[in-house]
Amino acid sequence: MPAFLTFDSNEVCELVRIGPLLLNKFVERKTYGIQPSVRSGKGRGGRRLFSPDDVFGIALVWWLFESGLRSNVIQSVLDGICQAKSGRADQAAKRLIEKKVQIVRVQTQPRRTDRGLKLPRHLVFLIAQEKPNVVRSTAIALEVSVGYLYSILLDKMKRLTGLPEGE
Repeated sequence: MPAFLTFDSNEVCELVRIGPLLLNKFVERKTYGIQPSVRSGKGRGGRRLFSPDDVFGIALVWWLFESGLRSNVIQSVLDGICQAKSGRADQAAKRLIEKKVQIVRVQTQPRRTDRGLKLPRHLVFLIAQEKPNVVRSTAIALEVSVGYLYSILLDKMKRLTGLPEGE
């Protein structure tokens, strides 16, 4: 996809199926590092333009949010994917796409008094093949099929911009 390609907020909402109020909340608060790559004009009249990487990052956060994860867990998942503190949504999405990850598995280790955990610990596994792994019985696992969802999103982006399928 061309690097200069951008999408406005309405197009992002249409592509990702996220509500404009939530997208605006993410952008204004810079939650998960979500911000437009380009901002034309200043103030309230300025137009936000998002790169394809921005759109993929917003989509990743939206899918995690829609699967029922809380904000602090979503940030923990992004950190796990980026293997860094304060992982950004666009960086995490780019890493998933580069590694051809099909499933993001979030495994929650409940807090236990014998381990001294104050909060549940979240382990993130990136699965390139759609084969289920063994999950310990005390864990709660969540899988998000990002590979399939990204392919659908990419097709929508190409149709919206009129780009040929091979680009």
